[in-house]
Amino acid sequence: LVVFGKEAFVQCPLTLDHNLVVQLIDKLRVGLAGDATAIGDGLGTALKRVREYEAASSSVILLTDGVSNAGRVSPLKAAQVARDLGIKVHTVGIGSNQPVVIRIPGGLFTENRIQRVEFDEETLKKIAEITGGVYFNAQDLEGLKRVYGEIDKLEQNSREGFARQRVEEQFWA
Repeated sequence: LVVFGKEAFVQCPLTLDHNLVVQLIDKLRVGLAGDATAIGDGLGTALKRVREYEAASSSVILLTDGVSNAGRVSPLKAAQVARDLGIKVHTVGIGSNQPVVIRIPGGLFTENRIQRVEFDEETLKKIAEITGGVYFNAQDLEGLKRVYGEIDKLEQNSREGFARQRVEEQFWA
């Protein structure tokens, strides 16, 4: 799980502990990684982690509700690196052409704002095309659930032969 805004960082390393991933997603907050969108840096950070593991096939899911407006790596350059590494990138743009109500938490001063949520659909389509992935558009939470169901079907075969390892930490007490 890589989080990206103005900066990109690993929130959770690759794991089979889905409960841990859900807990860490629940702790995410808007602006945690900065008030910008560095799609290329986020994808590059994910690629560094995924390439460390040998697998018959590898893929990354890139989910964004923004337009790349920060970072050192261009999203299309990161897509070319993914292609060269043999890593598919499935891209998901989440948002709508219609204005949406965004709830800004603030205790007693919680506020609702009407705002457009834009994402760069053309770039997301190109990233998927370059890497052999698939582009999806999810306009709401239900749409996002459907998208992840589709991605599960696409990536079902890549889970074959994936063995769990039990690791026991040993250290001097």
